[in-house]
Order: sequence, then structure tokens, then C-alpha cells
Amino acid sequence: MSYWAVEADMREYYHFGSGYSFALRMAAGHSGGEIPKNYHMGGTYQWLNYSIERSDVYSIADIYLSRMVFPLRGYDYFELTGNSFVLCNMEFRYPFIQYLNLGFPPITIQGISGAIFTDIGGVSAEPYDNFRAIEDGKLHDVKMSVGFGMRSWIWLFSLHYDIAWQTDLMKIAAKPKHCLSLQLEY
Repeated sequence: MSYWAVEADMREYYHFGSGYSFALRMAAGHSGGEIPKNYHMGGTYQWLNYSIERSDVYSIADIYLSRMVFPLRGYDYFELTGNSFVLCNMEFRYPFIQYLNLGFPPITIQGISGAIFTDIGGVSAEPYDNFRAIEDGKLHDVKMSVGFGMRSWIWLFSLHYDIAWQTDLMKIAAKPKHCLSLQLEY
């Protein structure tokens, strides 16, 4: 199977002290050749309560050549597929619960951080003249989600719980998608 691919991932972090920070990530990729690599976008890393948009992505080329592109929270795994992608993640991170000692039940909760995020991404396949980023004042082939979440370390794992709503800039989805995952921050 012959293909070529060019991918870039740029990240910038702005720290404001005392656990407050802003993280910005931009990623893009394009694949071509005889059998181009597919990029599948949607979901988040190591998603435990995941949902899959489609199950026809298990061909030999998809298993060995394709790449999952994360995170686009608020969308299912394999929701977007193509041989080119662009993804932007913006996240404001802050301390949520630094230390909470409860009388009953006698437990102590500490070290939980919070995040407010926006994910914007798009995937396209040839021919590119069918791709419509914005149509009639709202997002069409570009997808976006907004949300918030909590992060905490449990033993050796970073547990993330995110709540994300899809948006097309005109309206926000009535029901959010809940994402529980074990992952590190991007």
C-alpha cells in the first residue's frame, strides 16, 4: 500500500501561576498517494464510555494506515473521516477543588482541577470542492464543541470527565456528550 503523509502539531501553553493556565493546540495533516491514509476525527483519547458513529472502518488499510485524531469532544469516534484534517483545541485550566475534608462520610477530596474548552475541527476527502466550512452563517463541514470538565490523578492514571455540547455557531445541542477517559493533558 503506497501513500505519503505530512502532519504538524503545534502547542503553546500560557501559565498564570497557582495552577491557572491556557493551552492552545493546532494540528493538521494531509495524505495522498495510491491509497491515502484516512484520518478519523471525533471523541477523546482513551474514552471509557465511548460511542462509535460507524463500524465500517475496519479494513486492512484503516487498521494499518489510518490515524485517530483527538480530541473533538462532543462527537463520536469515527464521526469524521477523510485524507486531510485540521484541529484546534483551546482549554483554560484551573484548580477546582484543592482540599475538601468532609465530616460525613469521612473522606478527603483533593487535587481536582477543572477545564473549560473549545474544540474545532474538520476533515475532508478528495475532491475538496465539496468541502463547505461555513454555509448560511453556520458551521457545515467544520465541527465545533464547547464544554467543561474535571481532572484528577488516581494512582498512576489521570482521570478526565468532560461534558461537551456540539455547536454550529447558531445553536448549541440540547443534550451534551459525557466523556470519561484515562489520559494525560495535551
